[in-house]
Amino acid sequence: MPQKQKSIISLSAIPNTVFSVVLIVGLGAVAGLWAFEIFKTDKKLLVINESCENDVMQKNDVVDGEYFGNEFIQVKLLQKNATVKSPILISGKANVFEGNVRVRIKDENENILADTFITASGAYDKLYPFEKEISYTAPVSQSGIIEVFEENMKDGSEINKVIIPVVFEDYIDISDWKVYRNEEYGFEVKYPNDWAISDHSSGLLVLKNTQEKINSAQSFFVINIKENYEINPETSDITMEKINLDGRLGYKYFYQEGAGISEIVLIQSGRDTLELSSDYFASNGSNFNDRKIAIQGVINPILSTFKFIEKDETQKIKLYYYNSNYDPKFDCLSDAVLPVEREILITNTPIQDTINLLIKGEITEQEKLAGFFSEFPNPEFKLLGASLEDKTLTLSFTEVPSFTTGGSCRTNLLAAQIIKTAEQFEEVEKVKFGSIELFQP
Repeated sequence: MPQKQKSIISLSAIPNTVFSVVLIVGLGAVAGLWAFEIFKTDKKLLVINESCENDVMQKNDVVDGEYFGNEFIQVKLLQKNATVKSPILISGKANVFEGNVRVRIKDENENILADTFITASGAYDKLYPFEKEISYTAPVSQSGIIEVFEENMKDGSEINKVIIPVVFEDYIDISDWKVYRNEEYGFEVKYPNDWAISDHSSGLLVLKNTQEKINSAQSFFVINIKENYEINPETSDITMEKINLDGRLGYKYFYQEGAGISEIVLIQSGRDTLELSSDYFASNGSNFNDRKIAIQGVINPILSTFKFIEKDETQKIKLYYYNSNYDPKFDCLSDAVLPVEREILITNTPIQDTINLLIKGEITEQEKLAGFFSEFPNPEFKLLGASLEDKTLTLSFTEVPSFTTGGSCRTNLLAAQIIKTAEQFEEVEKVKFGSIELFQP
């Protein structure tokens, strides 16, 4: 039985005319696709109405009377500042690469409430319809925007964007929320009134939802510092999503264990990493996606209030007060006027700031137990001015006869507290009072 010969077609066997046609058609298709992408990459948002500002589509920027946008993405007409509620139906027509239309919903603070894709029914040769019902996290501001755009496959830039201002009907009013502020690490966060700071020692801050019995669920929000820890998503085994948290780049990921799911946000803070952990435990047998939606609905409004605060620079100073333990016979010894440490903000007037703090007479309970005492404050006794010339500091105060004059013991001690406090500054060698009658017996 004769063996079948394998069918082998050599390029040399193809007529030159046919090969040329195939080659031209193939190159033409590639060039067409390339030209399509380049054309769209350089295309800016097309507005029909010249009055449109900041690339925000106005309600009268219409195409075909029913849609508005540009020649690549057209969104079904919504009234400007239309009131919306989750979930919202986004529909329109698009002619974009592979039909991928990206939709992002943000509140007025740039917090991302939803970020997803819609696939149009076709691509390249004309506008194809798209439609999707999109759920979003409840915002903490009343106004926001919906962005509909294409992502450039070459560089990831956002092109052909349509922006729709909206008003959220389902926004959360946080005006009466509590505030936690941490000056040491420079951040603050707000949380609902039915949440409370837990005495748990597992973090800088542990918040617990006190309504934990509702739906058999428990929620926690924990902030921790991971010292000397550098975030490196490229070498991590965990898939991390980039997020923006108060203008800083952060990374978010989810994991579940047993009946719980956690949303972790990592933000680099110098050599350390700030870790914001949101934990949600449910015993109702819900699956991963259900728990993921649940934790974002509970935690994201709290997370959206997280703000970095500028830490004020301070300097250490000393306030000199009388300590009776060093003057057991009450001889009004100036050697018994001793320092206690304080911190003040760095300003251009450190001497005046220090003297003003001294005459407030704010001595702690611990310092009182250690023997410190002062007749400051007196509500009528105030610093009026300070001048420094040739290392001589002149201080002017209001004169209070019943306070700044009297027995030599008490006036000497009052004067000594001010003089010693002022002389701690290197530029001060001598202290004078503006009135010669001040602190006289």
